[in-house]
Amino acid sequence: MHGENPYELAAIAELSRRLPRDASVLDLGCGTGVPTARALTDQGHRVLGIDTSSKMLDLARKQVPGAMFVKQDMRGATFPAGEFDAVSAYFSLMMLSRSDISLVLGRVRTWLKPGGLLSLSFVEFDRDSVDVVFMGVRYAASGYSMEGLERLLGRHEFTVLETQLVQFQYQPGRPESQIFCLAQRLDRKS
Repeated sequence: MHGENPYELAAIAELSRRLPRDASVLDLGCGTGVPTARALTDQGHRVLGIDTSSKMLDLARKQVPGAMFVKQDMRGATFPAGEFDAVSAYFSLMMLSRSDISLVLGRVRTWLKPGGLLSLSFVEFDRDSVDVVFMGVRYAASGYSMEGLERLLGRHEFTVLETQLVQFQYQPGRPESQIFCLAQRLDRKS
């Protein structure tokens, strides 16, 4: 389903374009590995995808053998400081509460190298932990307005490079507003 979203594909392409060849990328909530891990490995990057679903990870390993996939909850993930050139999180952070989103973003900043990139997306709605059903699974989704997401990233010491609010319609369904954002880790002055 996400593999058919032209805005997501464009965000992945822009992230890849800004990265050096053989960059290390962490894909949070990687799902089946398509389209993110596949596109980034096809462009010569090293991708580590994490997800909590064993079924999704099995599919990811089959569909994207050039990437590495690990079963792990992003809320408890630990990686060395400065481990990654970029982190991607397309529609995965919204499956957390706002407090958990903030926790993960704080950790993402440390996992990124100085100047590292964060590419993410949300469905635009300004609520915390709303009960939704997606692909037959019930969970509590959280979202932000575009301005709210930009403020959140600023609080976690990211500078927003690009933000786009788009309308996309999955078939069948009604159009939804989606936010795609590319941000960069700010470095503290000593």
